[in-house]
Amino acid sequence: MSIGALDLSTILILFGWIPFWWAVALISLYRMNQNGKKAREDPTEVDSI
Repeated sequence: MSIGALDLSTILILFGWIPFWWAVALISLYRMNQNGKKAREDPTEVDSI
């Protein structure tokens, strides 16, 4: 019984955290891309992330 509960909690943790980190990574890439576009359009303005 405990093995089944452990597997269930492990699955919940994996399926709960992996999409969260994917969202963080995608948002970070999107922000870097936006800053890169800004830097290419206006070379005098440098944005720090």
